[in-house]
Amino acid sequence: MSEFTALQGAVRRANGTREVVLADDAFDRLPGVARTLLGPAPLIVVCDDNTWAAAGQQVAAMLGRCFRI
Repeated sequence: MSEFTALQGAVRRANGTREVVLADDAFDRLPGVARTLLGPAPLIVVCDDNTWAAAGQQVAAMLGRCFRI
């Protein structure tokens, strides 16, 4: 089983995960994916300190330009 196939199966079984984007431009696609899945609702970014340092701050800034967070 490939890693991608395993990931697809995990997403199908997940309670909260509705979409996974594996692409070079995944970060740039985040606002569109969020808007498709959530509409105009306010967002909250939840992550631990390591994730915040790695990408959370960038994600919050990007989404903050497109949504109320």
